[in-house]
Amino acid sequence: MGQSIEAVTPRYLLPLLLAHLLSRQCAHAEGMDWLHVPKTGTSFKYAVLMHSCHQLVDKVIGHRDNIKVIGHRQFKGTALYKCVKEFKYGHAPLKRDLAYGHAYHRINEAVTMLRQPIERVARGFVHNLHDCPTFILTSSVKWLKEAAVLKGKKNHKKNWIPIKLVAKACEALTAADASESQDAIQLVLEYARCVRGCTMNMITGEACGDRGREDGKPFSESDKDRAIRLGFAKAKLKMFQFVGQTERWNEALCVFTKMFPLKEGYPSDIYQQFRPTLDNRCEKQVELILKRHGFNDEEDEKIYAYSKDLFEQNLANYPDCAKFTPPALNESATSRVSEKKKGAEQKEPKESAESVVDKSKGSTQAFYP
Repeated sequence: MGQSIEAVTPRYLLPLLLAHLLSRQCAHAEGMDWLHVPKTGTSFKYAVLMHSCHQLVDKVIGHRDNIKVIGHRQFKGTALYKCVKEFKYGHAPLKRDLAYGHAYHRINEAVTMLRQPIERVARGFVHNLHDCPTFILTSSVKWLKEAAVLKGKKNHKKNWIPIKLVAKACEALTAADASESQDAIQLVLEYARCVRGCTMNMITGEACGDRGREDGKPFSESDKDRAIRLGFAKAKLKMFQFVGQTERWNEALCVFTKMFPLKEGYPSDIYQQFRPTLDNRCEKQVELILKRHGFNDEEDEKIYAYSKDLFEQNLANYPDCAKFTPPALNESATSRVSEKKKGAEQKEPKESAESVVDKSKGSTQAFYP
């Protein structure tokens, strides 16, 4: 008597087999469902919006740097309302079901950009410990107690604790006198452990970072269970209709525009990036610390390597996109802000060297993410 597929297939390989069978049966995707893994390129939302709500082109011009806050509410009462409302998922994970993305979206409607894990962790650290609640960072008790002094003061920011922690850590990591750097290094390593497997988590229906257990201790998972989830994540990723890599931004966007063409074409600034790192110097230091201490986000590294294979397959279909250089930006079409907003910005403190705006020209400059 013959054995079942389950009986002869290792458990961690079953999702890949099911993905292969499903991918042969799935019809071409009708919609687009963006999985936004934190720190992989918010600007990709612009391309997704242009494809799915291409009527937005005229509406979005002049607001590209604020694309993150363009939500469905501002279009209420217009024909664009329903379309823009589709992109309300933020950093929400996909459903746990193999065949689905967000909500009612089928998995073959999913699109995403992925980033090299250590780079993603470093940028998340600088961005105020993105996706990691501070109570998970147990070795930072001393700094947390110092930060708590601010709690009784008025007008403190909502996320004042991570802001203070990151500010202190970056100051210590980049200072000539590294007397406090050990506390900062410990914070970096704890944060990295907290967001380990973020990409795998989000593909398989979990939050990016460790949310802790009910007893306040970090969540734990066996190596066997993580291996099973890794196979499940790769199975879902295989069925995405587009997977790009942030480090190959221009090539990825070129492939995206070829795979999902618009009759009227995409705006000339579709390759633009408008959210630079908050602290490039600190971010590089965090990367060095993670490498020096042997941090290895094993599951996400494997997913990233797999995503590279998937991307290369698509790139091979569009050889013109290999090492693609985007066309020169149209200055009039890429104005970052209105005159009113420009006036407001002149009152702000001077911008860093990483600024994406050349105010002498009044236009947004392209820069690598």
